[in-house]
Amino acid sequence: MDETKEKLNWQRLAITIGIVLVTAAAVGGTVWYLMDQNTKSIADSNTQAVDALQKQVEELRTKVTASASTSTSSTSNSVNTDSSTKDKVAINTVLETFTTNLTNSVGASGSVAAQKNMLAVMDEKYTTLVKDTYGGSFALALGLQDTPDQGYFIGMATVSGDSATANVEFRYSGGSNPQKKFSLKRINSVWLIDAVESI
Repeated sequence: MDETKEKLNWQRLAITIGIVLVTAAAVGGTVWYLMDQNTKSIADSNTQAVDALQKQVEELRTKVTASASTSTSSTSNSVNTDSSTKDKVAINTVLETFTTNLTNSVGASGSVAAQKNMLAVMDEKYTTLVKDTYGGSFALALGLQDTPDQGYFIGMATVSGDSATANVEFRYSGGSNPQKKFSLKRINSVWLIDAVESI
């Protein structure tokens, strides 16, 4: 009779262990599934928020460009202000195009866009110098360690006739944020970079 009692206890123990394992697996699987769904939901909402912000930035940029190019006034003071705003928007666009293409080599398509916005680079000798001396890197040609990993900040341009200056801060992680002063000239109604110097 003692042997029968012992067998039943072992059977109960085995059944209990089996139920505990199945329950633990079910709970673990459910928790994993719910956490995975929550992570996906957060990622989707973050993507939607970024897309919405990018759309707003693009709409604002379009509005600024449109208002700068279409606003006219009958008084000479307003015309000068409007012209100055157009110039500043154009200068900012030139500097932004140039700055975003710093790492591209001289032959790369992005670099060609940067070259078109820099007066000195139109000279074949300068292009060869950047290509041969700096491996085609505009960043190195400007004395920068590399393309700024934290972006850049373009200051407000100062316009005087067909000349202008604007400061650009190149932002790096680690706090090194060198500034360069860009001098520009208007040639045939187009703003081009004429010189870059450290501040």
